[in-house]
Amino acid sequence: MRRHIERELGPVDILVANAGSNLARPAPVGEVSEEDWRGPVDANLTATFLMVKSFLPGMKQRGDGSIITVSSAAGRRANAMSPVP
Repeated sequence: MRRHIERELGPVDILVANAGSNLARPAPVGEVSEEDWRGPVDANLTATFLMVKSFLPGMKQRGDGSIITVSSAAGRRANAMSPVP
């Protein structure tokens, strides 16, 4: 994806990593399956990590660039039935 973007549009100066989803039903952590846990962790954390890791070397090489990561507002309204990730 990075190569395609840079080939079509040129170097990326600003990267906004705004991943976020959780398709698992809300449940107490004791009832959340490992599969339901890993889905949002991969979508929200691993995808952001890999995106940043992909674009960062070019930014460092050019000595320029900004990376903005956006977290979920759900972290501010946690309750017993909130998705954990």
